[in-house]
Amino acid sequence: MNFTVIQILRNLGVLLGMTLYPTDYASLIHPQHRHLIVIVITGLLPLPFLWLLLRSYKLQKPLVILLISFFIAAFVNLMTIFSMMHCYAVLPFIALMIALLCEQIKNKRTLLLSGLLYLLTATFTLLHHGYASFLSGKVGEQMAKSIVSQCDRPVNKVMVIHLDKGETKIFFLLGNSFEAFGWGYSVRQQTGYQWPKNHS
Repeated sequence: MNFTVIQILRNLGVLLGMTLYPTDYASLIHPQHRHLIVIVITGLLPLPFLWLLLRSYKLQKPLVILLISFFIAAFVNLMTIFSMMHCYAVLPFIALMIALLCEQIKNKRTLLLSGLLYLLTATFTLLHHGYASFLSGKVGEQMAKSIVSQCDRPVNKVMVIHLDKGETKIFFLLGNSFEAFGWGYSVRQQTGYQWPKNHS
């Protein structure tokens, strides 16, 4: 794989955005779940908290060590095909850095209010991504039910032709319809794993 500096910087930007900024990326990227109002609201609510963190930043040894650890943990993922799932490796370092920065903020009332807005946004984003993933999986289930209903008896082989329409995929839980179909495994699930023996 050949990676350019631009791709690595893009991956780094995505990594920082996905780990620090809890805007609803499903509403931003995924066409089936795109909502402009949700993007604006989830984009604005975390800003006060992030601004407080940036203002409280002072160079200190624990923070520098965590920052170096962050880049070491992210290095392998930044050099490969990067996706939202790769952000999990650095979340512990981000959480510790946020805790260190929060300790330095003097106005605890402002910190509490802005932190609650940040957590509210993160919670909403988590729930919306979970719901969008659930709906994405239901597409595969509906495809499988349709195939089973068209078979008057158990068959040995099931195949599906997928036309690539350029569907947007955020991560494997919020994928395109072909991946939701599970390469035929969803048909086996619908038949209690009795048939078909071959699928693709």
